[in-house]
Amino acid sequence: MNHKHGGAGRKGRLLIIGGAENRTCGSGPLETFVELAGAEDARIVVITTATEVPEEVADEYTAVFGRLGVSSVRELRLLGRAAADDAATQRALETATGVLFSGGDQSRIRTLVGSRTNELLKRRSTRRAW
Repeated sequence: MNHKHGGAGRKGRLLIIGGAENRTCGSGPLETFVELAGAEDARIVVITTATEVPEEVADEYTAVFGRLGVSSVRELRLLGRAAADDAATQRALETATGVLFSGGDQSRIRTLVGSRTNELLKRRSTRRAW
C-alpha cells in the first residue's frame, strides 16, 4: 500500500484503534494509520488531551511514528476551549494528513465539543479534505 494521501478528491477516513495498541513494533493499526496518512510524507498530529501523562505519550508516539518513517509528528495538548480555538491549533490541524487521539480518559475531550477544532475535524472528515 504505497499511496499518496491528502489530495483533493478523497473523503476523510476514521481509523478507530481502541486502547493499548502495540507501540513497540512496526505492524498493525499504527502502520495502517501511517500508510493512510501518507507514509513517509505523513504530517501527524497527536492530540494528548485524554491522557494523564501527555509528555510520555507524545514521546512514545513520536518514536513509533519515526520508526515507521514519519518525520513530522506534532503534539497538541488541548487542555481547554481556548487551546481548541487557538489559531496555531487550527493551522496544525489544517496541514495534518493524520490526527491521532491518544488513549486515557476520553471524557476530557469534551472540551473540544463546539470548538473550532471540533468543527475543523468534522469538516475535514466529511468532505474531501484529508
